[in-house]
Amino acid sequence: MTELKILSWTKNYLLLDKKQNGCKKVMSKKDKRKTSIVTKHVFKNVFSVFNSFTITQCQVSIDTGNMPLNGLLYPLFWFVSRYVKHPVQINFKNENYICLQIKNNLARITWAYITA
Repeated sequence: MTELKILSWTKNYLLLDKKQNGCKKVMSKKDKRKTSIVTKHVFKNVFSVFNSFTITQCQVSIDTGNMPLNGLLYPLFWFVSRYVKHPVQINFKNENYICLQIKNNLARITWAYITA
């Protein structure tokens, strides 16, 4: 038995007691490999199904209500719209809207799930 004293606090440890010593059950390499393979496979399936969706129409128009901020954000939104090749605009008319049209069908979803 070992005794640990810090100021007025004392703690007694039994060195041969596994529960108190902090020993944990060690997972074998097979168990670790199985869990990592399963999680990777699930994420791969979800990602492939997510990629089976196609965006047919996307329009975003935002107004912050603050005219100087809109002026500062205008060049940023212009570069973003050029990058994504869909109209992403900032306006000065107090209009906020998002128009998003997504297309998919059951055959594409199942094919993406099977091939992943």
